[in-house]
Amino acid sequence: MDSTYPHPPADPVIAGVVESLNLSLGLLPELQTAFQAELAQGKSLAECRGVTAAELDNLYIVAADLCDENQFRHALPIALQLAAHQPDDTRFQFIGATCLQRLGQHEAAAQMYAMTLQLDETHAAAAYRLGECLLSCGQTEQARQQFAITVELSRGQFHWQEYQDLANSHLQTLLP
Repeated sequence: MDSTYPHPPADPVIAGVVESLNLSLGLLPELQTAFQAELAQGKSLAECRGVTAAELDNLYIVAADLCDENQFRHALPIALQLAAHQPDDTRFQFIGATCLQRLGQHEAAAQMYAMTLQLDETHAAAAYRLGECLLSCGQTEQARQQFAITVELSRGQFHWQEYQDLANSHLQTLLP
């Protein structure tokens, strides 16, 4: 494995998947050109290439497991491939953004969180994480707006309560 991954995942199969998907990221522009007509008709890259929903789901599980192990560098190429192959799946956009954010690439992460919110404007976790990225990029007013949106999206939604609490905490510290 190359120097990009000095500590590959312990499972050699997963390490191979990560390396393969990382190397094939450079082929995405060629694939998009090759399937330009189909993509223009609304097909996803996954559909064009014959990648099944089950295969995408399995890769998502691998990426999520790597994230759970704080191996964001290894999860990133998987997440980016998922997002490129099925761009309308919020899970794939969100996990890609999460990897980028955890690797300190806040501007790129913000863009992917924004794409997640374009797909699902009620995604409180994406709104909160976008606020964090904006804050890290020095965009305090925009971050404050995202935290306020997070609070509204979380209201009455028990599964988003943690994000509401975190957003409220940020709003208190960001008072004008």
